Amino acid sequence: MNLPLDMNMLDLGLVLIMLLFMAALAAYSALFKYGFILSTAGLGVTTLAFCKCRRPLFYAIVVATVVALYFVFTRLLYVRLP
Repeated sequence: MNLPLDMNMLDLGLVLIMLLFMAALAAYSALFKYGFILSTAGLGVTTLAFCKCRRPLFYAIVVATVVALYFVFTRLLYVRLP
């Protein structure tokens, strides 16, 4: 298959970011046994860091949303989360 020149070349920086994000997902699944809040907030913060987000408010929103979801599922819907 003959692809244009820019399609044949790999952007190693992008490949590294994808590999690091895959490692973050693996860490998320490993940390899930320590609790929903810790692992999910950690994944959200890591995702924002990969996107180079510099606004502290966004990080606070992620953590607050995770905590709110935890209480909605455990207290209102009576779903057991780790």
